[in-house]
Amino acid sequence: MEMMMQVVLLHLSDIHIKAHKDPILKKGKDIAACIYSSLPSASHVFIVVSGDVAFSGEDFQYALATDFLREIQAAIQKETSNPVSFIVAPGNHDCNFKQNSGARKMLVKSIEDSDAPEIDSSIIDTCTFIQKPFFEFRRVLEENEAAVDDSLWRSSRFEVEAQILTFECLNISWISNSHETPGYLYFPVDRYKGNQTNDVDIRFLVLHQPLNWFSQSIYRQFREFTRQISDIVISGHEHQGNVGIIDEAESDKSTFVEGGALQGGKNLLDSSFNVVVIDLVHRQFKSTRHSWDGARYVSNEEGSWPEYHNLPAKKNKHFTILE
Repeated sequence: MEMMMQVVLLHLSDIHIKAHKDPILKKGKDIAACIYSSLPSASHVFIVVSGDVAFSGEDFQYALATDFLREIQAAIQKETSNPVSFIVAPGNHDCNFKQNSGARKMLVKSIEDSDAPEIDSSIIDTCTFIQKPFFEFRRVLEENEAAVDDSLWRSSRFEVEAQILTFECLNISWISNSHETPGYLYFPVDRYKGNQTNDVDIRFLVLHQPLNWFSQSIYRQFREFTRQISDIVISGHEHQGNVGIIDEAESDKSTFVEGGALQGGKNLLDSSFNVVVIDLVHRQFKSTRHSWDGARYVSNEEGSWPEYHNLPAKKNKHFTILE
């Protein structure tokens, strides 16, 4: 029998933790149970959160989130001796707008109004100041001192069964406003285009807002860049789970997994998440959406690919972030 070498991604998004009474905080073990059947073949489990961990980016909300996510991790670790790691990207709800300064508001407005804004480290520092509680939460939760991070792009590298996997977490929410509208987000792609490396087997790109939230001035360039360098793009924000492969001339085929909201309102009627399995031997993947039925989380055909699909081959995946 051929040995199975797999990684399993528990993809959570849009948790929106607001207070200790949140119903999702009692569902950690129910969520963890949905990946137990995949663990015998899994060499590594990644709990991937694509943004909006908190409701309003406050310290006490991240304390609740830490306990919740650690409960999920502990439940999985009882079922496997293999590593269970966290990967977390920020969302717009991970900004504490109570600390939104006048200087930040002016900078964000200037970036929104410009077709080609000049972005340096001082601008990034000012705009990401309201995300400091998130950054500290992630640092403690991930426990990955080897990760390379510059506030807008965090790169985490793992070796699994002699293959190199990297997770590139983008901070798309660095210029978020308290009231989000599509078509204004900006990301300084040129800051990262010059740094290249070849020694990655599978690269995951994790971000919160999908491409339709970007300004037209950067949309096409950002879309081409991210799809070219990544094997799978993982996102959230729109509360609609989905999975698929896009085939286009500019970036060839690219795979995407979109997360539903784990906690979208006062109840869990629309609560869902994804379980993604990567077959490292055959370079294939499948994704199953799990939704709350009132008593437990069950697999759902809508937004799922329960059968294996080939990961598209990439001609050029060059990228690294320097400290």
